[in-house]
Amino acid sequence: MAEGSSTESQFSNSTIKSYVRLGLVAQKELPNLLREILLKKEPPDLLEDHLHKNNFLSRIFNEREWNIIKNACTNQYSDFDIPLMYKIIRHLKLVLAPTGEWHNKIIPTWCDNSVGDDVNRIRWIWNDIIYMYRENVNLTDAELQIYFSFLHDIAGRLEDFLEKPKQLVKIFKDIQACQIDQETEQRCLSWLKDLAESENALNSGDVHRDSTALKGMQDFQRKVFTLPYSREEIIPEKRRDDIKMQIEKWRSKDEKFVATRAADNVMKCIEKNGCVTITGSAGVGKSFIAQHIALALEKGGHQVIPVLNPSDIKNYYHPNKFQLFIVDDICGKFTANQQQIENWRQLIPVIETIMAGKRCKIIATCRSNVFQDDKFNILSPFKTCECNLTSEDLCLTSVEKVCIAEAHIGTCIKDLDEISKHHEFFPLLCSLYQEKEWVDVKESFFSNPFEVYRNELDNMSRQGDEEKFKVCSLALCVLFNNQLKETWFHSFKVTDQQRQIIEDTCVGCRLNKETSKVDLKDALEKLEGTFVCKQNGVYSIIHEVLFDCLAHYFGQRMIECIIEHGDCDFINERFLWKNLPDDQGSNVELQIQIPDDKLDLFLERLVHDWSAGKVLNLFSNSNMKVQAFRYQLLQYLEQLDKSQQIKLANTKNTVTPEDVSDSDTYPLIWASYFGYSDMVKWLLENKAKVDHCRHDGVTALYMACQNGHNAIVQLLLDKNANVNLYNEGCMTPLYIACKNDHLDIVRMLLEENVDVNLYDRDGRTPLFVACDNGNTAMVSAVLEKNPDINLSDDEGETPLNIACYKGLNDVVFALLEKNPDVNLCNILGDTPLSTASGEGHNDIAGALLDKNPDVNLCDDTGGSALFLACEKGYTGIVASLLQKEDIDVDLCNKKDNQRSPLLLACCNGHTDIVRLLLEKNSDVNLCDRNGNSPLYLACSKDYIDIVRMLLESNPNIDLCNEDGETPLVIACQNGYTDIACMLLEKDANVNLYDSSETSSLYWACLEGYREIVSKLLENGADVNHPNDDGSTPLIAACQGNYNDIILMLIEHKADVNKQMYDGDNPLISATYNGYPDVVEVLLTHGVDINRSLHNKHVLTEAIHNLPNRILSSVKREWYEDVVMSFGSSITKEYVKEKSVDYVFDVFAGSPPLHIASFMGQTDIAKLLLDHKANVNVKKKDGTTPLFYACEVGHEDIVELLLEKGADQKICRKDKTSPVDIATRNGHDSIVMMLKGKQ
Repeated sequence: MAEGSSTESQFSNSTIKSYVRLGLVAQKELPNLLREILLKKEPPDLLEDHLHKNNFLSRIFNEREWNIIKNACTNQYSDFDIPLMYKIIRHLKLVLAPTGEWHNKIIPTWCDNSVGDDVNRIRWIWNDIIYMYRENVNLTDAELQIYFSFLHDIAGRLEDFLEKPKQLVKIFKDIQACQIDQETEQRCLSWLKDLAESENALNSGDVHRDSTALKGMQDFQRKVFTLPYSREEIIPEKRRDDIKMQIEKWRSKDEKFVATRAADNVMKCIEKNGCVTITGSAGVGKSFIAQHIALALEKGGHQVIPVLNPSDIKNYYHPNKFQLFIVDDICGKFTANQQQIENWRQLIPVIETIMAGKRCKIIATCRSNVFQDDKFNILSPFKTCECNLTSEDLCLTSVEKVCIAEAHIGTCIKDLDEISKHHEFFPLLCSLYQEKEWVDVKESFFSNPFEVYRNELDNMSRQGDEEKFKVCSLALCVLFNNQLKETWFHSFKVTDQQRQIIEDTCVGCRLNKETSKVDLKDALEKLEGTFVCKQNGVYSIIHEVLFDCLAHYFGQRMIECIIEHGDCDFINERFLWKNLPDDQGSNVELQIQIPDDKLDLFLERLVHDWSAGKVLNLFSNSNMKVQAFRYQLLQYLEQLDKSQQIKLANTKNTVTPEDVSDSDTYPLIWASYFGYSDMVKWLLENKAKVDHCRHDGVTALYMACQNGHNAIVQLLLDKNANVNLYNEGCMTPLYIACKNDHLDIVRMLLEENVDVNLYDRDGRTPLFVACDNGNTAMVSAVLEKNPDINLSDDEGETPLNIACYKGLNDVVFALLEKNPDVNLCNILGDTPLSTASGEGHNDIAGALLDKNPDVNLCDDTGGSALFLACEKGYTGIVASLLQKEDIDVDLCNKKDNQRSPLLLACCNGHTDIVRLLLEKNSDVNLCDRNGNSPLYLACSKDYIDIVRMLLESNPNIDLCNEDGETPLVIACQNGYTDIACMLLEKDANVNLYDSSETSSLYWACLEGYREIVSKLLENGADVNHPNDDGSTPLIAACQGNYNDIILMLIEHKADVNKQMYDGDNPLISATYNGYPDVVEVLLTHGVDINRSLHNKHVLTEAIHNLPNRILSSVKREWYEDVVMSFGSSITKEYVKEKSVDYVFDVFAGSPPLHIASFMGQTDIAKLLLDHKANVNVKKKDGTTPLFYACEVGHEDIVELLLEKGADQKICRKDKTSPVDIATRNGHDSIVMMLKGKQ
């Protein structure tokens, strides 16, 4: 989008029409969408009451908004605007929170499609329409189309949520296509103009947009939601070509890649994480591994993008593509670069949003000393997953070193392990050796590579001009910090700056000052492949380790030239004054020492950069950490003209992009940040404005308070620094000092006219964060200033509540001395007392009770303090609560499952708490929403002592839950004999049944609980009561093979011939389960030996008449649970090729002998035959037991049947005889047996 004119009249006619359509959307339809959500989730007549109940919500609305809220019931939200509705939906949590967060400055990514995400989108689009109109942004027709495509998607998703199919999308399509009359156009433009000019509209509450702070985000946000509708490639063609060439170079080098455990680890990490940082010292292979992984992911479909600048990530990100960004040497190639860290810090919200989409990944390489620098810690995405190539787990093994040497050199090297111990950059040495075969100095190259390179440079310098040109061109690479652009050589015309650089460099290299740019460029090209590479139009040394060597070499040889002309970052990172301590990191041996006689020259360069707006370069210089160096700098500054000193003191950083926070940072802010009190003092003496702030609101005082620089805080306060200024997050100096635990600074600030009640964007006050940190001394100091201790954050949390949650006794006691409102609750309804009770903080609960809180207040689920303490088993707290006379011991969590404190204590086995509650006459018959009584739950968990206590309180022993289960039923079902006996002693009804008509006796028989069965029978249990399926206790016992229980039941007159819905009876169950002992017992007690399962027609009808049975499921059960579980191996093998319908047909209408013959139950078949089972009994289709035995192949059963007179001539109705089926199935021995009996 191009910026338009400053007046509406200069808009094109097309843009005016576009704004009219978007104005109609913003004025009416976007509010309507939020209004529909409100009406669905929050009845208007309840709104005001819900908002007043929460302390935080009651204060975030202004007077105008409250007047609107009070009329909600009458107007049904018709006069509610977007900002107000957004606040209500967000803070009442009417929908699930968006994927990112509420009030996110970045629009949700394309894949985030929850209702909360769409609410965020609506707010963002409404805000953006007004912002664009205010900033006079021209809209093209294509861009308008993109907006409406986006709106159609939102409306489509909300149609489902609001249950308004095909209604909402049509509205937006009509606005997009309708004819707009003059009156509508003027009315809409007038509304946009009024709203755009209103400070309240753009700077209130949740829709605040700081146009300066967010201007850098605007293009990225619009691109994120534009891309799904655009087919254009977002990477410029020239950049795409450069990337392609770069990746091809990677591919060529990758031919010599050697697989290592480190590379395998990086691959595993990037598969699981969105961002991986590969760390290690220079030359260990960080970049090589990153490039290898990138090539592998490219094969898998990822678009690989090498990052040149941090902004590449936001500019080239595409929400619909799988992408991999490669960031090499993030935040510094030698030391941690503060400016680069700040540049990346600005992008953290963008990076986090992108990574949330799961398609985009980032691999960064970083030197260990940079990664471990404290300043790097703010880059949280790059700290989440580190692969340290020099760690014990990932460093090169001996075998890997040999493989790398052979891959690059072809032969092994003497003392390989010893050399690699001295040089972690062994992989690089192999690569450098290959680039320029140092045959004559092979061993010395690997033992002392830097010396070899220095000797080579010295040799080149002693030869003719051609070799000196090469040395000079390498010096230029050093001057330009390894980023010598090809364009620097393009013009034949030499600028004054270029002439001076060339002349001074040539003098340092002992060359004629008249050397041309052409000669130097030619020399660079001749060095390509050995010393130099060219990529993206930039000449650079082939590796940073070699560059380190060259930088040190030229830094000592031509130090004046480099100090005067060297790149700012180079000067900042690589020069050390001799007075610096020796422990400045692993790079100290390659840093350039500044002789005393060159110190003034170095200081002059730093001050020159400062005056040019490169403020951060000075204050982040590593030398500035040493007071002696700063003393020398101050001495130098004092020699300057006073006017120049004042100008320097008020020169802000101007060399960084506008969208980076440091772009307008003043020296005083940086000096305060780094803790240089001597510099702060000099700056203040030279009229530095003490309250200067960056565009994000950060002041010098804020920085000093944030980092704990006491002396600087005092200096700033002495200059009357405004202690109440706050940054864009609404954090004041006092807030950040409390948050970071700087007690002395807090005390200093409190002595000033500080507003202790100012809160941050989340509603948190200094007192809140002090309590959150648990710093009692700090809390006491803040309390001395009488803050409003009842102020809550946007979650409704008060300082007292957070201290109670964390169990901070001393903090709570200090707060209670100030008499806070102990009944304030957060948005979840948690009070300080309920919080302390739920967390088990006895002393805190006791202290709160001394303040007489409302002990019966409940949270959003209906849980009271007593409820929570009983749930968790905090006996001491329960005892304290029960001492309050107004405690409601039976208060249930009505919004959840309606459980009482007693019920919870019984459920969780808290015996002592149950005793305490019963002593307070808690209702023992109070059931939860599912009808479970305390006695039932205690019985279900086998809590004998609790059951005994409850029974002493004379409960309704036969109360059943919604499933019809009584305490006795559940005790018998689980085999809790002692509890069952206790219940029976209290005359529990043994003949009550659950919802499936299953009795206590049935459950005990099914599980084989003999003692319980005996007790139930003694107490008159109905021995023949069937459940819904018609199954009786005897059938259950037969299915379990419990002979002793079967005999007990028969002794108590159990009906041995009782049938289930399908005709199953005790004998049939025992038969197909394969229990011969049970069969024998039944046969001796009068069982009908020939009674069969119901035939197919009757069985199908019976199943259709049972609500809990489905024919297909029954067939599957017969197949899997009967045949494939209890059949013989021969039967299983035969049936596995058959269908469930086949098995169903077999069992339907079969008597026991048929089933035994089919299942291969030989012993049972013999018992049945011995007890005169009809050997020739036929099913409806004419099938006999002999037929099934012949079909499946049970020879022993066939022989038994024939011995008992089975008639092999009986055929099925289809004329198939036993011999036919045996022949068909290949049972030759059975065929011979049958023919032998003919």
